[in-house]
Amino acid sequence: MVRLDAQALPFRNESFDIVILFEAIYYLPRPEDFLTECKRILRPDGVLLLCLPNKEWEGFNPSPRSTQYFSARELQALLSNCSFAADLFGAFRNYPRTLQQKISAAVRKTAVRLRVIPKTMRGKEFLKRLFYGQLVELTEEIEEGTAPAQPLMPLSPDGPMPEFKILYVLARPRSPRSAILKPGSQSTAIST
Repeated sequence: MVRLDAQALPFRNESFDIVILFEAIYYLPRPEDFLTECKRILRPDGVLLLCLPNKEWEGFNPSPRSTQYFSARELQALLSNCSFAADLFGAFRNYPRTLQQKISAAVRKTAVRLRVIPKTMRGKEFLKRLFYGQLVELTEEIEEGTAPAQPLMPLSPDGPMPEFKILYVLARPRSPRSAILKPGSQSTAIST
């Protein structure tokens, strides 16, 4: 196992095609340093994928160990300021359908507002069992059909986006970068 600092990565420039940060940007004290590092280690056509909870979702409950959460608009601004062109998507749209779902959503919203959500995973597990019933144990690997697919909805972060629980980002460095030299091209040909 390798222990890394996401804000000072020990990799050479342009060494990755993709960087994925899943449910973690809100733990970084300096997310702009992480994005600068991503820009440095991504190859010219590289992609950054981010996934994070939407702080504008009405059931949002922040982790006590987090440093900063982002709305879609704030995330777009952060990425733009760090020279990334980004497409934002929302998933897990919040529209309760059954009476039980509506009641659970109202109770969760109230519990979050009153700050009575337990800090421990054991406490959260108890509340989930209380409101949602028996929890399904996850297997080591997810198989097709384990959960229904959730469509990603393109977002234009002009205003609040409270209807989506999760935000996804597909970002590419904006600044011009050198083209990849292909074997046999004029620039890489060896003359004898």
